[in-house]
Amino acid sequence: MFKHYYSLTKPGIIYGNLITVSGGYFLASHGNIDFIKYFFTMLGITLVVASGCVINNIIDKDIDC
Repeated sequence: MFKHYYSLTKPGIIYGNLITVSGGYFLASHGNIDFIKYFFTMLGITLVVASGCVINNIIDKDIDC
């Protein structure tokens, strides 16, 4: 059951966005990396992208059949 919910979030899109956000975060930090802020940034981005993917799947369920 967990696998079905996990696939709704489109993990490939999430991982791709996390790589991009990591690069931006490290460039913007200028060497002063706050790992707690980094963790919560990554968590927030993950939740936003995952929820967007789930909503997209719900809206497009009649098109994807």
